[in-house]
Parts: sequence; structure tokens; C-alpha cells
Amino acid sequence: MTYFEKMRFLKGKSFAPKPAIFQKRDFFLCILSLFIGIFIGLLSEALKLVINIVTNLFYFGKFSLSDISPAHHQLGNWAFFIPIIGGLIIGCMARFINPAIYGHGIPETMEKVLLNDSIISKRMLILKPAAAAISIGTGGPFGDEGPIIATGGILGSAFGQIIKTSAYERKILLSAGVAGAVSAAFGSPLGGIFLAIELMLFEFKIRSLIPASVSVIAAEFIRMKFIGDELVFPMSIVTLPSASVEIFCFLIIGLIAGIVAVGITHCVHFLENGYAKLPVHWMWWPALGGVGVGAVGLLEPRVLGAGYLTISQILNGHLLGYSIVSIFILKVITWLIAVSSRTTAGTLAPLFMVGSALGVTLYGIIVNLFPLITLDVKVAALVGMAALFCGVTRAFLASVFITLESTHQFWAAVPVLTGCIAAYIVSLFLMQHSILTQELGKKGVKFPHDENIKASDNENQQKPNDVY
Repeated sequence: MTYFEKMRFLKGKSFAPKPAIFQKRDFFLCILSLFIGIFIGLLSEALKLVINIVTNLFYFGKFSLSDISPAHHQLGNWAFFIPIIGGLIIGCMARFINPAIYGHGIPETMEKVLLNDSIISKRMLILKPAAAAISIGTGGPFGDEGPIIATGGILGSAFGQIIKTSAYERKILLSAGVAGAVSAAFGSPLGGIFLAIELMLFEFKIRSLIPASVSVIAAEFIRMKFIGDELVFPMSIVTLPSASVEIFCFLIIGLIAGIVAVGITHCVHFLENGYAKLPVHWMWWPALGGVGVGAVGLLEPRVLGAGYLTISQILNGHLLGYSIVSIFILKVITWLIAVSSRTTAGTLAPLFMVGSALGVTLYGIIVNLFPLITLDVKVAALVGMAALFCGVTRAFLASVFITLESTHQFWAAVPVLTGCIAAYIVSLFLMQHSILTQELGKKGVKFPHDENIKASDNENQQKPNDVY
């Protein structure tokens, strides 16, 4: 083809430039995400202080900002009534102010993304953290990360409502708030980004990834200004596996963690249905859950509250034998009773304690049955912690990165990945929905990743002979 023939061929063709992957409007979203990250970092630190105040008031009878565990109380049997009082307050807040304060935090935020164009009531920006502070400060066996994550989503949604944005842009801002909240709570920037991708965005695009990254950087900066480089779960250096049999042991721990995750999930939904059948108004459910929490707390005070110190002791191998089995069983019971009552709750910290305790328990069984196998109890605890969280939530990458970043044990990536893969596969085969998506599934909500899988299957069926 000559030059003139080419010109005749090209004449009349449109050569308008394709839209850029990252456009000017997206820079505006990044600026908003920066402010969201700063604010959620400040709100996270404020919530921790309020929880400290509530804990000191109820368990120690003093006004103080000091970080102290309910397990150190000197109230004796009177401590039984503290979780009940907290449950009564939460129930009254839910009935007379706003029922939306109930719940884990993450499932409710996912519902707003999928069903309500990422619009969340701005009132919840105050109500959710306040309810969480009362729930945790009065001995609820939860961590503050669930409410912080919910608050991050509310904050992002509020920015998207105050400033004119589309539904998709609000989803990006909400996800940026969630990512920043994880970074603020655990010091886990990558974990925050992947949690937002896996549970809120359901996509991996630069347009949504960069605002989330900006938010976690800002939130992490605020966190470091308050507590420096202090880890959430400080650990001593772990011993890496040196033989394939050790990796196989971590695979077994992951498989069992997946089975336990499925059992826990079914127990939560069974107990939730049990509460719904009680002949009392739903405002009393948190108080009834408080009865169980108070009773178990008398047997083992370490199951009360977030228990970050106890988690660190487990991860460092300081709790073994009967003590670790007791914590595992009683923490599961306490958390199931409380979270099923629909009180304001978190899922991450309780699952981390249960998972790490499960890992240490299985470590004890393995080394006693097979004395020639040399395992590091700390690696077993890490694998159990990550695998159980992965099996319950199915947030695979978030489970891996939050575990590694919150402990700075990056060399344990292979054992942690092995356990998470095993737990995820078991969870996927044994139950349709995770603990975060069960209620949404009952409502007939379709998740984007399910639709993508169906579309891909249909495309493959229509083009069976395509060669790629």
C-alpha cells in the first residue's frame, strides 16, 4: 500500500485519545482520601482513649486514660454484672436512638456498598464509636478494630455525601476509609488496602487502589505520631521451617482452622436464630449476652475485652498446656454468646485470639505425638491466627498481610500462606457464605465476584474452541 493509499484509508477515521486510566477527577478523590485517612487516624486514637475511660470507670472506679485490661480488676464476683450493664446501655441506645449501632461493623458497611450506593447515615459517625466504647469497655470480648473499620467507612461515605460525587466515587471514598481504619488499628497498610479490595471494592483497579493507598499512608502517619513504631502484637524472632514435614504440619493446622472457622460461623447463625426466638424484645438481647460474658469472665478474666496483651503472650509462646486450651474454649464460648446477641461488636481481635490459641494447641498435640518433629510454637500461633481469620471472613490477602504486618514476622510468609490457603479452600467447600456475607446472602444479594465468575463461565461455554 502506497502512502496516498494509506492516507485515503485513514481519511475520516476518528483518532480521539482514549481516556486515561487515571484522570483529573481521580486526583480530587486522592485529596479527599488524604483527609479521610487523617481523620480516621485521629478517630481511631480517640476511640481507644474513650474505651480506656469506660474500662477504668466500670472496672476500677476511676477516671483515667491509661490502657488497662478488665482482666486485672479486683471486683470479685461483682464483675459478673458489668457486661450486663453494658448490654443494657447498648440495647437502650439501639431502641431509642438508632438500631444501626448493632452488628459487627463490616457486614453492615458491605450492605451499604452493595444495596445503598455507599450512603451511610452521618449520625453513625458518633453513635457507632460510642456504642463500641461502651461494649468493649464493659468487658465485651471484642476488639476496637471492627467499629473503627465501620467508622472509616462511615467517614468516607460522609465525605462522598457532603461533596457531590457519584455512587462509584462514594464507594471509592468509603473503601479508602475502611483501608485507613485497618492501617490505624493494626499498623497494617497493605492489609488495609487488601481488606478494602476484597470486602468493599470487589475490584483491583488503579482508580480505586491509589485513593485507598493515600488513605492508609495518612492513617499510618497519624498512628506513628501517637505511638511511634510500636507493634500491635510484638513478637520475638521466629524460627523458620527447615523441612518439608514442618510445612505439612502448618498445612494441617490450616485445614483444622478452616474446619473450626466453618463451625464457628454456623454456631453464630444458630445462636442468632435462637435469640430471635426468645419471647423478649430485641433491645434485651445484648444484656442477655452479657450474662454469659460475665459468667465466663469469672472463670477466665483474660477473655474479657480486646485481649491484645493476651494475644501477644500467645504469639510469643508464653501460654501453653491447659492454660491455652482453656483460653481457646472459653474465648470461643464468650465471643459466640456476645456476638450473636447483635451487640456492637468486632470480629478481628477475637478471631486472632482464638486462632492463635488454636495454633498453639495443635502445636502441642503434634510435638507430643511426633517428638522428632521440631516446630516453632510462635509460627504455629501465627499460622493459626491468620488461617482462622481467613476461613471465617474469606479475606485471603488481608488475613496474610494483617498477620505479617502487625507482628513484623515477614519471614513467616510461607507458613502463613500455607495455612491460609488450606483454611480458605476448606471454608469455600464447606459453606456457601462467610460470616460477613451470610445475612446478605439470605437477602438475595449478588456479589460482584459471583457475577464475574458466572460471566466467565458463560463466555467459555459460548466460545469452546477459542485459542488463547
